[in-house]
Parts: sequence; structure tokens; C-alpha cells
Amino acid sequence: MTPSDSDVEELTVVPKKLAGLTVLSNELVDDSDPSALQVVGDGLVRDLRTRLDAAFFGSSVVNGPDGLEALAGVTTVGGGIITNLDAFAEAISKSEIVGQAIGGWVAHPDTVLTLMQHKDQTDSARPLLGTDATSPTKKSVLGVPLYSAPGCAPNHIWGLPRATSFVVLRLPASVEVDRSAKVISDQTCVRAVLRVGFGWPHPASIVRIGLGA
Repeated sequence: MTPSDSDVEELTVVPKKLAGLTVLSNELVDDSDPSALQVVGDGLVRDLRTRLDAAFFGSSVVNGPDGLEALAGVTTVGGGIITNLDAFAEAISKSEIVGQAIGGWVAHPDTVLTLMQHKDQTDSARPLLGTDATSPTKKSVLGVPLYSAPGCAPNHIWGLPRATSFVVLRLPASVEVDRSAKVISDQTCVRAVLRVGFGWPHPASIVRIGLGA
């Protein structure tokens, strides 16, 4: 065998801080049932998740990581109204050509609903996407899971390979409660913090299916 040198490049991902803060009166904290701290903490985590999705599927974020919309070099297919699964089959093929496999489709919930409402032919009640008797609530297209994300733009569908789509966490999300910061005003602070970044080392393996109006 003739040895060859690997062609390796480095992709640096610097996690950015994503945080939320809520201030509560100590009377509310002490007298609430269920605990206001638990309710507010859960709400902060949901807010972080929503903002994280918006950043991942969005474009440039002030003081935050760039999302998929700002990623150069992705593969694009389609461009018209979805009436069959040809665009999905083409997306799978395009990703395979560059050595990857689509691990999931992601689209706005309205787009997912439209796909689920499409029928396989005129005057038919059978859905275009078909059904799985073993998992009637599971959504998939050509065997690839289909996910909804409100942060995704409604005019296209993303095909993402798992091997080339990274969410980099510096540390897991933390929720902390502190009464000392607002001791003079007799208040309690609830803070949620997450440091996260995104990395796509092989943009050509990511496929965007364009949609018509």
C-alpha cells in the first residue's frame, strides 16, 4: 500500500452565552403553591430552548452564533410546490453523493401540517406521507424522521445529517436561585444560563428543499 497524508482542517466553535433572568418577590416565593420558583425556572428553560432553536435555524444573531441561514455552501434542491416526494429523494441522493446520510427533516410546524394534509392523489383520502401502523403519531418522509421547529423559516425544509450537524455545549443548562443579589428589595432572582455554539464541518452535506408560495 502507498501511504497518503490526511487532508484535515480545524473547525473552531466558541460557545456563546444564552441566559434568562426573572426577579420575584420573596412573598410570592414563600406563599406560592406550586412553587413559583419551579414554575419560573421551567419557563426560563422553555424560553432558552425556543431562542436556541431560533438561533440554530436562523441567520446572524447579535452577540450569538450564526445559524443555518447564514451557512454558505449548503446544497439546495426543489424550488416549487411540494406535490410528491421527489424533492426529498433528490435531497437524500445529494447528501449521499458527498458521503453523508440525511438523519432528519426539519420544517416550520405550518409546513409540516401542509405536508401531512397532502394526499397521494386527487380524490384520495390517503396521506402523501403514508402512515406507520406501529407508530401512528410518528412523522417521517421516505423513512427519515420529520421534526417541527417554530424557529425554522416557512419557505423551506432542512435535511440534516447527524454526523455533520453539531450543537456544542460548554456546560449543561443551569438554573440558579439567589436571594442575596436583591436582599435590599426583599426579592429573589431566578437565572438560567447556557453556553452553546453550532458547527457544520461539511456544509455541502446539508440540503435545503426550497418551497413555492
